[in-house]
Amino acid sequence: MTESSPNSVPPPEFLYYFMDDLEAVRDRRWRLHLPKWGQPLHQLYDLLADPGEAHDVAARHPEVVKELRARATRARRSLGDAASGSWATTSGRSDGSTTPRR
Repeated sequence: MTESSPNSVPPPEFLYYFMDDLEAVRDRRWRLHLPKWGQPLHQLYDLLADPGEAHDVAARHPEVVKELRARATRARRSLGDAASGSWATTSGRSDGSTTPRR
């Protein structure tokens, strides 16, 4: 891991997993927090204007929410998560399992 500098550029896409759940999707400017615990709410933050994520702007940027939701869907199809109930085959697992360890 390297230290970030004030001028560092984040990766074009970053997926936030916690345990078995895809929690959020980020691109360079935006982070979309996905629904959890049965809540249908998506929370979108403009990380350039609001790095502390204090102001949800999902209602003002539905096109960004739509795009990041599509990325989350692709990630779930490719990698899986608990919400989708499916998991991609895990390479390098010595037990041959295709489900994550708990």
